[in-house]
Amino acid sequence: AADNRRPVQPERDVWEGKRSLSQLFRIAKADAEQLKARLYVYDFLLQAMQSRRDRKRLKGLLESEDFRNLEPAAEQVIAAHLHVKKLFCRMNKEGISMCQAFDELMKEERLNGKREGEKAGKKKERFSIVRKMHKKGMEEALIRELTGCTKKEFAAATGR
Repeated sequence: AADNRRPVQPERDVWEGKRSLSQLFRIAKADAEQLKARLYVYDFLLQAMQSRRDRKRLKGLLESEDFRNLEPAAEQVIAAHLHVKKLFCRMNKEGISMCQAFDELMKEERLNGKREGEKAGKKKERFSIVRKMHKKGMEEALIRELTGCTKKEFAAATGR
């Protein structure tokens, strides 16, 4: 069926495929019960792949009790298939669980975002000061000397 080959609709970025391997391969319930332990890991991987663009859903999945009970090898497989290189590398390098690696990466990303925001705010404030100084008639060379901005930054700030 078409939904097995193209489960993600790119224009909507929505998973419209089967939600488990037993559905995907039409495994009978009796057989699925026998394979339950093996299918569980792959079903979890499928859910994680379905959630990879929805950070909130993925975080919930990675913090679930089911996930915490996965074997480390299963975590490695999931991390590798999610194409989250940083996560996979940290798990291997530091020998920590995916949950811990995910939490640490999220913390780092929040700090990076905060730093970038502060940097952007300072730049915006400096540009505002440069514009005000320029409007007051100060010379470009003096403005650049006092604010430490480059010619390019001066031009960007003053619209030149």
